[in-house]
Amino acid sequence: MSRYNTQVLSSIRMLCRMQNIDEKVLYERAKLILSIYREVCWSTIDRANDVCDTLICTYGDSLDGALIYLENFAPDEARERFEERIRSLFETKWIIELVDMAMLKLSQRHISTASSTGNQKCWRF
Repeated sequence: MSRYNTQVLSSIRMLCRMQNIDEKVLYERAKLILSIYREVCWSTIDRANDVCDTLICTYGDSLDGALIYLENFAPDEARERFEERIRSLFETKWIIELVDMAMLKLSQRHISTASSTGNQKCWRF
């Protein structure tokens, strides 16, 4: 194991001890998130397309008109159901962006460390 990997593992262990987190649980949860990541992305795209189709079919071609209808004329339950669907999409989008950002930072850090140490092995996501 390289010196960089040893330092990273030491940092992770220290952070886990400070936060009272079991390393194995952290590893398993990270592994689970990454295993479903692609499926979540495709599912989110499908859900977003479904919401757009529903919006167009139910409320018309104009997004402004649909939102005005939802705000002023739609029954409360229809508005609440639509709001929940949109909220769910945004929450999922934020989680995807968080995982993307974490993977990008990991990749950039590993590549910069590999180039500074002369190690040519790089992670690819």
